[in-house]
Amino acid sequence: MAWTKTKTAIIVGVVAIVAVGTSTVIVEKGRKAKQAAFPASWADNPRYWSLNNPPLNTYPQVLILRPTRFPGQGGGLGNWNCWVLKDYQIEDLIANAYECRWTRIIYPEDFQHSAKAGPGYDVMLTLRHNPLKALQEEITRQFGLVAHTETIVTNALVLKVANPDAPGIKPASPESRKHPGNWMQNRSETIHDDSLKNFLGATVETMVGQPVFNQTGLTGNHYDLHMNWDPQGGETVKAAFERALREQLGLELVPTNMPVKMLVVEKTK
Repeated sequence: MAWTKTKTAIIVGVVAIVAVGTSTVIVEKGRKAKQAAFPASWADNPRYWSLNNPPLNTYPQVLILRPTRFPGQGGGLGNWNCWVLKDYQIEDLIANAYECRWTRIIYPEDFQHSAKAGPGYDVMLTLRHNPLKALQEEITRQFGLVAHTETIVTNALVLKVANPDAPGIKPASPESRKHPGNWMQNRSETIHDDSLKNFLGATVETMVGQPVFNQTGLTGNHYDLHMNWDPQGGETVKAAFERALREQLGLELVPTNMPVKMLVVEKTK
């Protein structure tokens, strides 16, 4: 990708769009920002796409959306309200751009889902002014897709407490208060002295693949939680997760049908 040399101070209030092949670079020049000096074509260097917590706020203010140069190395990182996404599918880009869980997105009937075999894309988003709007507009430009929200009556799940004495959720202990945080790996999640909001919403909904509404009443900010969901026998990962919810956390998912705010994706061409 051709890249013009970036100055260390950003001082002019304009947005420039440069199309190079199938890639687009949007460079925002706004108020002064503290930046390191970057060489020409810096975005071609894999170093700047590292997921090892790079200081994204020091990068030039850009939106880059291009076919992936990191096949099989998918992942994402966000810090300082900036993102690096590698080898993401178009569905994941839409979910990120509109801040919507994939479980609440409706695609056109003839949309070719690419979750298993489609092309991946890289995104670098370090714009300070309306970054998500810029990404939405770039998705429209490259893929001809727009989206709007609409409330639709559909199948959903309600999450309730079935066993308040389950071992997996407890008020935060004095020991955990010394090391608060949230860790998720290898089909397990551990929370020390924190809110359960993200787990009871995003994690559960993602794992079961349907809209989930939290009616557990667990709304405080000081909980300990530990859960693992390794499949047993012929279990699917989803079935193992639902079993672990019941056995370890004392939570149950109750099917229902209710109005849900959905993101409806449409084609422009």
